Amino acid sequence: MDLITIIFYVLLIGFMIWMKTSIKSTVEYSVKHEFDVRLQEIQLNFNKEAEARERKDKFRLAALDERLKAHQQAYGLSVRFTSSLFDEKQKISLLQECRIFWDLNCLYLTTGARNAFRKAYFDYMHYDLYLSVWQEAHSTENKTKLQEAFDHIRNTPLLIARSIDLESMGDGASIEELKKDFSGAAI
Repeated sequence: MDLITIIFYVLLIGFMIWMKTSIKSTVEYSVKHEFDVRLQEIQLNFNKEAEARERKDKFRLAALDERLKAHQQAYGLSVRFTSSLFDEKQKISLLQECRIFWDLNCLYLTTGARNAFRKAYFDYMHYDLYLSVWQEAHSTENKTKLQEAFDHIRNTPLLIARSIDLESMGDGASIEELKKDFSGAAI
């Protein structure tokens, strides 16, 4: 082998080593760059989703707060139904207050609370009519309607409390215990 052939092979081997290193370096750079780009996309998507979830949770908490306030107010108004049933001045004032409450809060109430409050409101508003019809006719049917209206008015706070299903009654307390406590209270 002559010297030129040996130099040629040495250069060829050197060139091949350089190409291998260069290609390996280029491929590694390309893969690393692609990995970095994908990682940034994943992080960006994760952050967007996390922010969206956080906003949604904040709206839920705000809605929950409003819902609890509406239920508490409905509960308070319904407790006042029984105490003002035969006081015309208080009754008119309470009916107006209920109407304003309804317009501002009915959508925050659960279906059970909304239905109970609305029925109690109408029973409360028409109780004098039920009473006068019963006093005039003394029929069993009218007495039953009168009793049902009174029972619903009296039990509406319990129905509202039951509809929100919170553990705010304390450890182990049932709705029946709350009803027993409530029925003995002076309203």
